[in-house]
Amino acid sequence: MLVVVFIIAATARVWMLGSMPLIITNDSTGYLEWGREFASGKATTIPPIRTPGYPLFLAAVYDTFGVNAVGVLIAQHALGVLSALIVAAAVARATRGLPLSRGCAIAAGVLSSLDPWQLAFESYALTETLSCFCMVLAVALALLRPQRAGTGLVIGLLLGALLGFACLVRPSFQSVIPFLALGWLLHSWRSWRWAAVYTAALAIGLGATIAPWLAHNHRRNVPGLATGTEVLMWTGLCRTSLLSDTFELPPEVATAYATLKADPKHEGKVHEFLNAINGWYDPTRRQLLVDWTRASIRENPGRYASVLFEAGLWQLNRFPKNSIFTYSETAGFTGRLGLDGTKYGFAAPNFQFNAVAPGMATFAMPGGVGPPARAARWLELHHIEGLPQIPLLLGAVLCGVAGLRRRATWGVSLVIAGTGAYYFAHAAMLLPFSRYSMPAWAAWYIPLGMLIPLSAGLFRRGSPARMTEEAYKSGSPAPNEARPATPVPAPVPTQEPVS
Repeated sequence: MLVVVFIIAATARVWMLGSMPLIITNDSTGYLEWGREFASGKATTIPPIRTPGYPLFLAAVYDTFGVNAVGVLIAQHALGVLSALIVAAAVARATRGLPLSRGCAIAAGVLSSLDPWQLAFESYALTETLSCFCMVLAVALALLRPQRAGTGLVIGLLLGALLGFACLVRPSFQSVIPFLALGWLLHSWRSWRWAAVYTAALAIGLGATIAPWLAHNHRRNVPGLATGTEVLMWTGLCRTSLLSDTFELPPEVATAYATLKADPKHEGKVHEFLNAINGWYDPTRRQLLVDWTRASIRENPGRYASVLFEAGLWQLNRFPKNSIFTYSETAGFTGRLGLDGTKYGFAAPNFQFNAVAPGMATFAMPGGVGPPARAARWLELHHIEGLPQIPLLLGAVLCGVAGLRRRATWGVSLVIAGTGAYYFAHAAMLLPFSRYSMPAWAAWYIPLGMLIPLSAGLFRRGSPARMTEEAYKSGSPAPNEARPATPVPAPVPTQEPVS
């Protein structure tokens, strides 16, 4: 089963590796340089608004392949293959013994391996590919039901450590932790005593992963994993013209905002304003933006709710013509794979940044060629909005509802809800950048693959969906189910020995 998924996933990525370069954007320059700092043992210069997860991954890539773009491409395409294999394996294990389990597992793995958006972003030096892998692996681990108590300890430690690392890649993974942790505890339930032990294992794995970075931030007076989440919420309200006009601003902030107010959707002007007031780094300014955000939502909650619905569509890569935003940045990134940067004034065909980054010459590559480059451009112009994201979300919701029908699968529903929380967190900030929810899209292939076997199992006599919780764990029929009569063999005549 996994061989089929591996062949298809690997073939697609070998083709991409031979045709598409590693695209370097403005954000990429920082990640690539910070990765070199970690690889060389230098003190990191990561700013407070960033986390070290992706640079640490790049440092491991540099140690393995050297400091070059091809090594990063190989590593990220390998993560894409592993993600597809994990999807197939997770579906197969979670639906073992149910109708169509094997076929649905293969289908989910193949669809995941050929997802055009995930495939495209594997050619970007950005966090999307690593974030998708972390989410898929975390969901797969959370769906594991340990057969032995010791195995549960190992899974708990691994799941905690993985969730901690995922938070270091993207702090928004913090929204996932309660759901996946509680879902796994329910799914692997033995007793209250073992629940406490497993909770401790999760906490130890999580704490050991994030504690060093928290300590580093504490030494430089940075709260938590990173700053800026509250600023992102403000940018969402700014872009959608929801900021309160009656909120009292300091004179210098009001002067800077006057220029932005005329065109609040202009991304460059948004960042110019934040830089002018030092909104990313000054705690006082950040608190001002937080207060402004809260006051704006309290002033017009109905308008916020209306835009929130639109933002939910944006995070599914759906941009209706009458919406505030009508252009998919994710599709734009995909189309840029086929561009030659030198034609736009950049130093190399795969360079798409205007930041001052003198150390990037070592990552220069030829531009994209062949059918993949043309397909990337075609996908930008002709893609069907919301595909496959909306069907994936629908499949995840239906699978989660099916899991609620039996106590033994409540944990599955909670795990699926965790991926929804990640998606909703970005929608709640009214962000129009759908690629931020890409890790949730990647994970939704698992419940999509589980949906048909789980639904069929609900109506199949004697299936796990119709067993009690204890019977589901042991695989024996439930006590209230009819048991087939056991035929009694006829006595075999024997000849007694003659005395």
